[in-house]
Amino acid sequence: EFFTGREIELSVLRDVLNGVKIEALPSGNIDVFNEKYGGIFQSVEHPKWVIQGDKGIGKTALAIEYISKFRKEYDLIWWIPCSIESSIVESLRQLCQRVTEKEPENLEEPFPTELNTYLSNQKRWLLIYDGLNDPKLTKYLPSEMDGHCLLTSTFFEWTDSANVMPLSAISEKHAVELVRNYISEDDSELISKFTKLLNRNPLSIRQA
Repeated sequence: EFFTGREIELSVLRDVLNGVKIEALPSGNIDVFNEKYGGIFQSVEHPKWVIQGDKGIGKTALAIEYISKFRKEYDLIWWIPCSIESSIVESLRQLCQRVTEKEPENLEEPFPTELNTYLSNQKRWLLIYDGLNDPKLTKYLPSEMDGHCLLTSTFFEWTDSANVMPLSAISEKHAVELVRNYISEDDSELISKFTKLLNRNPLSIRQA
């Protein structure tokens, strides 16, 4: 799918995942981000980062674009669908089997000890928990954080349990660009009205 309007967010995401403090981010990037969202919420020293926003706002698309652009920085990338709890359990079981060549011994553990041990000895890994909207499911996150752990979520009240990168609607300019990728209509005013009707929500635009 077409990716547009999130270049600043993509740059900021890469920096914060790599441990750059918010106050040390490039001034141009953080100024734009602050103006757009009112800031990034960094609450824990060794972070899990959550891309947080309403349904269809582009959280998953941003995570996918991050992987596409920076996959060479990782030796291991694993996508974990979180729409239902059993999907998380099965995905972690498969990952454990893949990297340790054995099944988890204790099936009662949310995050397999064998997998946690493996990750504790690695640094270039990225786990993406897509659609983790129930905070009770954070029990499935790794305790070892030498790598990167990225969540997408509609849940808003993370408080001290994670660092939050908020996402809102894309700009009118980028919403119009997105529409033009799908239709040949040349009436800019009509397209602008169309994007406003859909609240500049990327998913709504794609599905319309």
